Amino acid sequence: MRALRHDQPRADRSGRDTALLPARERVLGAEHPSTLTTRYNLAYWTGVAGDAASARDQFAALLTVQERTLSAEHPSTMTTRRSLARWAGEHGNGS
Repeated sequence: MRALRHDQPRADRSGRDTALLPARERVLGAEHPSTLTTRYNLAYWTGVAGDAASARDQFAALLTVQERTLSAEHPSTMTTRRSLARWAGEHGNGS
């Protein structure tokens, strides 16, 4: 995963990823590593913005793709798994 820029306002970061995702899916493909990184960032900023349930759902969907395309042991997959656990806990669903 590429480091997130924490010096930008939250809305700018989330909005950028929301706008970027359809273009990356169209140009690179839905399972390209850069597209998956954009999905990760969007899920993260969704959670930071206060929507833990949506973040949890986005991370769960992303994890399925990463396990299939990258492998269950890939560092990005493990990062997503950890984030899924965090946002599931934030939402009050530790499963």
